[in-house]
Amino acid sequence: MESSSSRKIDLKREQASSYPLSSSPALHELTRPAASGLVPLRADSPRKEEPLGRRERERLFRRREILLVAKRLFASQGFAGTTLDEVARLTEFSKPTLYQYFRNKEHLYHTILEEGLIDLAGIMDKEFRAERSMSDNLRAIVVLLLIYYRKNTDFFFILRQFRDRNHLNQPSDSQLGILDARQDFEDKLSSIIARGSRRGEFIPCDPEQVARILVEAIGVYTIAFLRKEEMRSAREMADEIFRLFMHGILHR
Repeated sequence: MESSSSRKIDLKREQASSYPLSSSPALHELTRPAASGLVPLRADSPRKEEPLGRRERERLFRRREILLVAKRLFASQGFAGTTLDEVARLTEFSKPTLYQYFRNKEHLYHTILEEGLIDLAGIMDKEFRAERSMSDNLRAIVVLLLIYYRKNTDFFFILRQFRDRNHLNQPSDSQLGILDARQDFEDKLSSIIARGSRRGEFIPCDPEQVARILVEAIGVYTIAFLRKEEMRSAREMADEIFRLFMHGILHR
């Protein structure tokens, strides 16, 4: 178990799991630090980094600061409780500066969700394509989600807020994009479950319903994982999720 004196993720420990996460390309991508002042790499981009000019670095710095402050506010206060005045005050940028980057509060909120989902999709796609058993694929995905949400706590809470507040009859184009991205993730999970059923690894089931249940279980365990007093690693929590998910709570 992890010591209570350190809440930093022990990545070597996570990689030394009993299933083949140590060779996970997504874990390497998730934990690779970004290079300062360089163009971020997409998962599918060639490994070439081009230095940015001073003005572009300053522009990216301001945009990043706005997004970081807004994430904290949206996560802790919700969409309705957050104002652009407060974002401007905490970033020490003027409101006209904010409007150079984001049209309004909703645009800022949706940008956080869209960019977080794109980042998450790039990491998860590596695992969805991995050549492993379907049960090992599900285990690896659960571990990576727990680690990702712990590294991106504000995004996790904003994503849950969006889910809870957006049962819309006529969502906007940006809201549709976010909803589609979430659905795409669940569809990929359900495809793994369906393939596992066809191969005989899993019992026959409704893969879409089971995928939704798994996503909710990961959310519940993520909240526990974020507590300061939580002593289990991501792998240990993933093992518990998987054990409950696959075998239930009955003695066999």
